[in-house]
Amino acid sequence: MSMVPSLEKRIPFCLSEIDELDAIISELSGDRPHIVFPLYSEKRRFIFELALFYWRKGDWAESLLQFERCLETYEIQQALAKSGGKVRVMFESMYGDQVAFVYYAALFARRTVPRLEPTIDFIKREAATLSGLDCLMSESLLFEDEVDWSGVLHEVQRTLTGHIAEHYAFYLEILEKKAITAQDMERHQVLFSARKSDKQFEDECLMGGWLYNDLVPDYRFAALLLRYAPDADGLHTWKWHPGKTEEVAGMNVYRESHPN
Repeated sequence: MSMVPSLEKRIPFCLSEIDELDAIISELSGDRPHIVFPLYSEKRRFIFELALFYWRKGDWAESLLQFERCLETYEIQQALAKSGGKVRVMFESMYGDQVAFVYYAALFARRTVPRLEPTIDFIKREAATLSGLDCLMSESLLFEDEVDWSGVLHEVQRTLTGHIAEHYAFYLEILEKKAITAQDMERHQVLFSARKSDKQFEDECLMGGWLYNDLVPDYRFAALLLRYAPDADGLHTWKWHPGKTEEVAGMNVYRESHPN
């Protein structure tokens, strides 16, 4: 049996994992919010992965729907956190992909979400870690923050090593100069293609590492394109916008039940 991932295999797998998590959540819901809470973060990762798969297929309506579902898991966690106590602490301690997936989903879905202030304060102290970088990058793009990117870049170059650090440095250079040139587009194509054979990216599926290079777009670069080169076209551009109603059939009904 082939172990090579494909969209035909990964999409049903993610859907199955989401169904299993929903079943567990349904069984545990009620008096155990502290157990249910992290399951929504796990579910969000599978949903985000689905959004990238549909994006790579060119199915913008389905990809958008999955980004909306990512935000729904976050809204549920917000509601759970209102009970206070341990769950509130868990909500304010969310970090890494738990936060970045929310912010990137909000960027692509053109939605607003509240800023997680306690988490972001921590992130700024940990900016030279990969998790911290993802949170800081997505936060600054969503909320249009001014950040000393030269200082962050210096810390990345000082503390991180290997090709992953080089790829993040590329993102930070764009954030620092607030522009994307034709040379940047060409350089990104080389960097992204290199992830297919670079062993350091073997476990970085959502970065397009190894066999996943043909299954996902580079959503980090896509978010940068959305901000600094919105008219760009290519594999990594997010092509849905609120005016493209012909490509998002059914989303009006969804938005009526999930208002901003």
